[in-house]
Amino acid sequence: MKLKRIMAAVLTAVLALTAFFGSALPVNAAGLADLKSLLSGGGAKEKEMEEEKEKGMVERSLVQTGNVFRLKKAIEKARNGEDVTIAYIGGSITEGASASVHEKSYAYASFKEFSKLYAKDTKKMHYVNAGMSGTPSSLGIMRYQRDVLEAAETAPDIVVIEFAVNDNNEATKSKAFEGMVRNILNAENAPAVILMFSVFQNGLWNMQSTYIPIGEAYGLPMVSIKDAISPEITSGAMKNEDFFASDGWHPLDFGHQIMTDCMVNLFKNADAAREPLKDAAFPKKPVYGADYENLLVLDRLSANEYDGVTLTEGSFSETDTITGSFAYSKKQKLPDNFKHGKNSGSQPLTVKLTCKNFLFSYKLSSAKNTLGKAEIYVDGELVKTVNGYNAGGWNNPETIEVFNNEEAAEHTVEIRMAKDSENLEFTVLLMGFSV
Repeated sequence: MKLKRIMAAVLTAVLALTAFFGSALPVNAAGLADLKSLLSGGGAKEKEMEEEKEKGMVERSLVQTGNVFRLKKAIEKARNGEDVTIAYIGGSITEGASASVHEKSYAYASFKEFSKLYAKDTKKMHYVNAGMSGTPSSLGIMRYQRDVLEAAETAPDIVVIEFAVNDNNEATKSKAFEGMVRNILNAENAPAVILMFSVFQNGLWNMQSTYIPIGEAYGLPMVSIKDAISPEITSGAMKNEDFFASDGWHPLDFGHQIMTDCMVNLFKNADAAREPLKDAAFPKKPVYGADYENLLVLDRLSANEYDGVTLTEGSFSETDTITGSFAYSKKQKLPDNFKHGKNSGSQPLTVKLTCKNFLFSYKLSSAKNTLGKAEIYVDGELVKTVNGYNAGGWNNPETIEVFNNEEAAEHTVEIRMAKDSENLEFTVLLMGFSV
């Protein structure tokens, strides 16, 4: 780089003298051409080095292609001009945070690249983005039905799951993540599942060491952005600010492009791989647990759809419209909720059901004098007290596991406003259970 700058300065000086003295100054035109060529070659060399560096990142990102039986079927459908849906579910990185426009987010850009590579008819390609900022897989498994299946024009052929930076201290200890994988794989149309492991700047941290064993057990394709960029960051070949936004969490356009290239590399490797004779089988024993397989969701729309489940809304009779909206679709997030308004009363929201476990998601807000506390009773016993007020809240969901038992039993779950919060607000966003 120093040599290039020196030579550029020499060239500039020579050209300036030539212009000043005209033909009086003897100038070797061939020498000038050689100098220009050398400088141009330096630029080409730099470009070549950058391309090699990016190639190395992309190649390192491929944890495994896994069993590509399902992914090849999706590629084949696209080549045949059939409808193909690619769905992405995860946190804010999947939602497109810090990309200048959504079209530059890794999710949309990798979808478009898949379409360019394989689609006979791009109009038959369908995109679903179910990224939701600040949310873990324990909420993702509850959202999947509404935000993916009901949002899709056709059943998803490929589902990309990205929760590797959202699941720190996740309530179910990875059982919801594995349950979501099992639920998607069990779908009638047999979609492919891809695990995407994004990364945070601080410590180049993610949870891939926890989730790679799931990918290995189920034969899933996996991509690691941590593996891709860590050597470049630690060696100083790439700066944090090249990849990450100033918050240290989300990739900039360049980072999203690297993620896109890593996804495309997986697609190409899967396409080039020999087709397996059969699909991957489920492991004989779950990695962390199948507790949340076949999870059922309770919200205002589905509350009365299940046999043997009775829900009484009590004083939680309002609907909260301030729950945020999706960056891509602009639709409201978690709209079918149960809100306790100010002065709504003290009657509990009551659910009577037979189940093994119970997940509960509620809204957090920084409105200190507006949001209150709620108490969760199971069979008459107080088991949890949760506070809707949080100084760092932004109307975002918080998800907890109320209980998880080995055997299903009849239970009554009550959500009551705490005595000092009966005149304050609280929103139950979503509940889930399995039988």
